[in-house]
Amino acid sequence: MSIATGKNLTRNFTVMFMGNVLGQLFFFFALARLARVLGLAEFGAWNFAQVCMLYLFRASEFGLETVAIRETSKEPASTGMWIATVISLRFVLGTICFGVLVIVAAADLLPIGTSTLTLISSLTVFSMAFMLEWIFEAQQKAGLISVARTLKGVLFFLGVIMLVSASGDAEVAMYLYVGSLTIPVVIVAAIVFKLFGFEWSSLSMSRLMATLKKAGPIGIASMLSQYSMFASTMVVAYLLTNTELGYFTAAHRIVIFLWAYVILNLNRTLLPQLSTSFHQSHSEYRRFVLKTFRLAALVVVPIGLAGTLSSKEIITFLYSDRYEASGIVFGILLWGFVFATIRSILEIALVASDGQRQYLRGMVFLSILYTVLAPTLTLQFGIVGAACAVLVSEFSYFTFLILSCPFTKPEFLLKSSWKPLLAGIVALVSLIPFPELHFVFRVLISMVVFVGFVTGFKGVTVNDFELLRSTFRRDSIRPTI
Repeated sequence: MSIATGKNLTRNFTVMFMGNVLGQLFFFFALARLARVLGLAEFGAWNFAQVCMLYLFRASEFGLETVAIRETSKEPASTGMWIATVISLRFVLGTICFGVLVIVAAADLLPIGTSTLTLISSLTVFSMAFMLEWIFEAQQKAGLISVARTLKGVLFFLGVIMLVSASGDAEVAMYLYVGSLTIPVVIVAAIVFKLFGFEWSSLSMSRLMATLKKAGPIGIASMLSQYSMFASTMVVAYLLTNTELGYFTAAHRIVIFLWAYVILNLNRTLLPQLSTSFHQSHSEYRRFVLKTFRLAALVVVPIGLAGTLSSKEIITFLYSDRYEASGIVFGILLWGFVFATIRSILEIALVASDGQRQYLRGMVFLSILYTVLAPTLTLQFGIVGAACAVLVSEFSYFTFLILSCPFTKPEFLLKSSWKPLLAGIVALVSLIPFPELHFVFRVLISMVVFVGFVTGFKGVTVNDFELLRSTFRRDSIRPTI
């Protein structure tokens, strides 16, 4: 099977990115209303419940989508078989996860005021078993995926605007959230069943167990990744008050939007391309990994700069002045996102090259970091400490992946990333003497300093402009015959 052209890759990424952005913008508008209407404590409890749902979702998904994308991108004729396999396994795993949560809630092991909200949100594990967007991702047809993800955000936004009007409406908001996830899943599933069917005959216990074994390393790594992503939120929920949880989650929500949707969108777009490239030409595969890693470093650091320097203004614009204390938390968390974006290129490269076990080892390392740092720093410094735990953990994992990367030398990766990162630090330090400067001017000055530094120290060269121009050119990746 021929590799999708760079032009198709650009189009798919753009279409999926726009769908994610539109959907999440509507979701954020709804969250902003919830933050203003529910108040800090209730808003924090609502976010905690949604995080628990995301944990259950990841546990029930268990890496099955990633395996199915990889396998069907290589063998499209097996799509019907993989539909039956993935749905069956996800429904069984979702039922088990929901049962465990019911036991936890009955034992009163959830933070005060969160049990009912958590149980409501977790009902989604049943409908999400039929989430079949991965089929169109494998075929690199992003249009329907984009529409479905936009619809999720629109439905939740409209529901919150019309039906959530006062403190105490958190449960109503959670039911609306469950419905906004379920409706698009049903629509996409109906289309998929019509196009590809559902091969019941392919199901057997031996096949299901073999699929679980194949997905196991990815599934465990994905669960550990999800654990790491929200570990600080869980720690704040258990160690601090619901009000402090509200401050922390207000900032964390914005970063998660970038983290879970921009990074996930990039990874899911690249996975079929990298998987096919790896099996056709290792040299082309390595070239593309290095290229995207370098681009990620050059693009995401300025985003971190701009967000950090306008963090207070972003927070108050979205949530009102009551949440101003979240600004410093957001500024710190954003740099965790910077490191996560750059290293995510290496993670998806590992998955695409059948390096699941090394990916799993990395996730174990990251999870240990969060387990140690999050409670330690939170107890010592409150929500600022929880944010610092994210930054330190992500930087350490970023370093770990570079040093242990199996498909290229560490010095090549360091060369691609250290100058943009150092330029970002220099830009931030250069503004220390001007604390009262308007945030717009701070952002502009930081961009000038960043560009000047990377250009002056050859962090960006003439060749890089060619790299930027040619990355998604039609012939940027050519299959080896």
